[in-house]
Amino acid sequence: MSGQQGPQAKKRRRSLFGPLAKDTLREIKKTRSRFLSIFLIVALGAGFFAGIKATGPDMKLTGDTYFDDQDLMDAKALSTYGINGDDLAALRAAEGVKTVQPGYSLDVIVKMGGKDTVVKALSYDPGDTLNRPLVVEGRLPQNSGECAINATEMFGDGYQIGDKLVLQSDSGNTQVEDNLRTAEYTIVGRVQSPLYVTYELGSSSIGSGKVSDYLYIPADDFTTEVYTEAYITFTGAKALDCFSDAYKTLRDDGVKTLEAVGEERAQIRYDEVFGEAEKQLDDAQKELDDGRVAGEAELGAARQKLDDAYAQLESGRQQLAENRQLYESGITQGQAQIDEVKKTRDDLQVKYDQLAAAVAQMGPKVEGLKAQIDAMGDPAALPAEQQALYAQLTAQYDQLQPQYAQLQQNAAQVKGYLDQAVSGYAQAKAQFDQQKAEGEAQLQQAAQQIDQGQAEYDQGMADYQVALADFEQQMRDGQQKIDDGRAELQKIKVPVWYINSRQQNTGYAGFEQDADRINNISLVFPVFFILVAALVCITTMTRMVEEQRTQAGTIKALGYGSWATAAKYLVYAVSAAVLGAVVGLLIGFKLFPGIIFGAYGIMYRMIDVVAPFRWNYALWITLGAAACAGLSVISVCLGELREQPSQLMRPKAPKAGKRVLLERVNFIWRRLSFTGKVTARNLFRYKKRIFMTVLGIAGCTALMLTGFGVKDSISGIVKNQFGTLTRQDTTIVFDEDQVKGDRARFADMLQGRDELQKSLLVRQKNSTVGHGSREYDAYLFVPEKVEQLSDYVLLRHRSDKKPYALGDDGAVIDEKLAQLLHVSAGDEIYLVGDENVRYTLKIADITENYAGHYLYMSPSYYMKVFGAAPAYNAALGILQQNGGQQAEESLSAYLLAQDGVLTVSYTSGIEDNFDDTIGSLNYVVIVLIVCAGLLAFVVLYNLTNINVGERIREIATIKVLGFTDREVSAYIYRENIFLTVFGVAAGLLVGIALHRFVITTAEIDSIMFGRDISALSYLLAALLTVVFSLLVNFAMHYKLKKVDMVESLKSVE
Repeated sequence: MSGQQGPQAKKRRRSLFGPLAKDTLREIKKTRSRFLSIFLIVALGAGFFAGIKATGPDMKLTGDTYFDDQDLMDAKALSTYGINGDDLAALRAAEGVKTVQPGYSLDVIVKMGGKDTVVKALSYDPGDTLNRPLVVEGRLPQNSGECAINATEMFGDGYQIGDKLVLQSDSGNTQVEDNLRTAEYTIVGRVQSPLYVTYELGSSSIGSGKVSDYLYIPADDFTTEVYTEAYITFTGAKALDCFSDAYKTLRDDGVKTLEAVGEERAQIRYDEVFGEAEKQLDDAQKELDDGRVAGEAELGAARQKLDDAYAQLESGRQQLAENRQLYESGITQGQAQIDEVKKTRDDLQVKYDQLAAAVAQMGPKVEGLKAQIDAMGDPAALPAEQQALYAQLTAQYDQLQPQYAQLQQNAAQVKGYLDQAVSGYAQAKAQFDQQKAEGEAQLQQAAQQIDQGQAEYDQGMADYQVALADFEQQMRDGQQKIDDGRAELQKIKVPVWYINSRQQNTGYAGFEQDADRINNISLVFPVFFILVAALVCITTMTRMVEEQRTQAGTIKALGYGSWATAAKYLVYAVSAAVLGAVVGLLIGFKLFPGIIFGAYGIMYRMIDVVAPFRWNYALWITLGAAACAGLSVISVCLGELREQPSQLMRPKAPKAGKRVLLERVNFIWRRLSFTGKVTARNLFRYKKRIFMTVLGIAGCTALMLTGFGVKDSISGIVKNQFGTLTRQDTTIVFDEDQVKGDRARFADMLQGRDELQKSLLVRQKNSTVGHGSREYDAYLFVPEKVEQLSDYVLLRHRSDKKPYALGDDGAVIDEKLAQLLHVSAGDEIYLVGDENVRYTLKIADITENYAGHYLYMSPSYYMKVFGAAPAYNAALGILQQNGGQQAEESLSAYLLAQDGVLTVSYTSGIEDNFDDTIGSLNYVVIVLIVCAGLLAFVVLYNLTNINVGERIREIATIKVLGFTDREVSAYIYRENIFLTVFGVAAGLLVGIALHRFVITTAEIDSIMFGRDISALSYLLAALLTVVFSLLVNFAMHYKLKKVDMVESLKSVE
């Protein structure tokens, strides 16, 4: 019997399942608005949860795909001496290294829009396998003088393929052949480099101090002897997700290996460079010493020649003096002889004159006597008297005639002597004058020769002195150069190797951090989102089962068991949930990553987002949606279906009316209208419905407030950090060693610059601070003048906004760092100094700060901790108002041209970078807010629809009683409005806590979001919820108008 009943019972159950399935489909069709609401809520919740949850991994997958496709390096090696062939060989021989690719880079100036723009020229070789640029347009450079420019940035706006570029040095000289073969390049393509995924391209030591663009040129165009960098990949790295812990471990191990290689190669290169330089100096010293010996010998010979010439001159002068003395003696003697001859002549002349006078005097007398005698004739004939006279005259004549003849003879003799004397005098005088002239001429000629010799000697001596001075100066200069070279040689330091992993690549770390931010947001916000959706879904199904207890009783009376009866609702709920989840997943996996990654397109340049369908997320989300719907149905059905079919087919007795608390407040209750009293009683009559409605509205309001609050918190970073706390406009970093040697020069360097209002020397250093087992990096700041620090950095408490001064009794750290270290004012932390020595610091206070970690110390406290005065290596500056970008460029050009200035950065640039990041996050937040708003609308619509559905007989009753359509709607709306107000109030309170939780969860270690929510955000969250509630009420108005009073009143039957 029993054996026969078994098959019959199974057959009967199979025959019953057909009608049950039809009834289920009919129920779906009949209540499609409810089915659709469950579908939409689950789709929205699942799509949002899956999309936001997948966005972070999709961003990382996109980055990993892009970097793998372009073979981005895992690490980059740099050296202050450059990279040579031996360095490359050592890198290639390192354990775990797969590829080593050398490269060149050079910062140059390019005219863009009439302005000098700093551009980084990168080398490209067709054989390069790493960091392959993605060609966007045109081609890569192949020949000398060709270049491929950045596809974005200013190059994208100012230059086209075929245009020519002129690369200049910092001085404005268009010839840069010191490093390149040519300065003129023709653009042949546009590319996108995996080395630069953001618009931030790094700093430069020329121009404005900031790299604004990049281009690729052939590697053969670089003429430098060594490479500027070497790119490295590690074995097995490409097969790993570059953002995974496995990759980071492999990468970090590889970096450590390369750092060891770098240390070894640094010492080898130092020894090579030092030895070569020392040999060059030794050779130069030997050459200088040999030159000194040869020069001194040559100068000695020249001096000896001059001394010999001088001796000859002196001998000549002496001989001239002797000859002049002999000449003058001869002249004197000759003159004396002449004078003697002249005297003899003069004496003879006098004697002759006397004789001549006597002859002249006697001659007439003789002649007269002769004439008288001759006149008398013959004496015999003369008379006696005359003969006596004649005899007397003859006697006188004869007496005078001999005397006269003797006088004439004497006169003639004297005349002869006189003529001889005159002739002898003239001859002697002429001879004397000739000899005197000849002697004078000879002496003058000798004097001239001596003067000429003296002049030649003086010129030779002058030339000698000049040559000697030049030689000594050359020797001093040569020795000074050698000494300077040896001094500089002693200053040569062991080259520093830098092994930078991808993490130090511009934009790479930021991209990972942004993906992590999205991940952090997805840990809380979407979870709460889907919880609200699940809650409403559970509410919907619970209400549906309770509403259809009559149908359930009928099905059970037809012979269906409790599980079979529950299967109808289980299929209904699970099918809606699964379909909603599937559609939501299909849309969410593509929509949200695309929107959010598109928002980050403001900052990052790479391929389109890679958004695969993530089956692991899909499985768990679908199972979760089905479980929520199914468990809610099972839990309600198990409670309801325990009753007998006869009891189930009877509607539940309405809850007995009770006096509400408000009725005990007579002065209020008496003033309420009838509808007001009914509304109050209905609100407190169905506590479960009130709780679920308020909870749903509160959840949606909390989500929207959280979204707006996150936007406030993110936007507050820029406003608070760069608008209030960070007051300096520029930070100038100096060479610490040079500052130690000439601190005044660096202080004076900033004085008198028209671009600067004021400046402050500081000591800044990136340090590691810790407490217990926790360690974080922070910037150590020590101002030279503590009293001026507030002009550049505002120290204050976030809670009360009260500023305070930096004291000498401890250090000040930022609030986020204090949270990470779990410390507060009065606690002690340690700072890791050189050689890993730990120094204990006391925390004097905590300061408000949002970006980065900072540790502030006064000079006196610094000395107390470290036992030495701070070595200032930077300066903070405040620019003149309205200086703008022109002042920044002018100041950078001046400072970077000074010896010892390493970098110049501006707060405006950092602020712009944060603005870009915040702008991208704001887009994400807007997506969250929009989705929260959609959820709020769907939830409110669903809850109101449930409320109307379960009160359909009540609505029909009041319609029968004569309520107009407007009054019927108002009857329902009043309750909805009150519930909305309660839900908004509760949601705002929950939103505050949720916002705080989301913010603290979404933060990364180096960023602290704002903690305050603006009044506008509270207002918007409340208003949007109210607006959605009013829209739902408006939509429900038409549904209430269509309620059939007779059908609704008979629906229980």
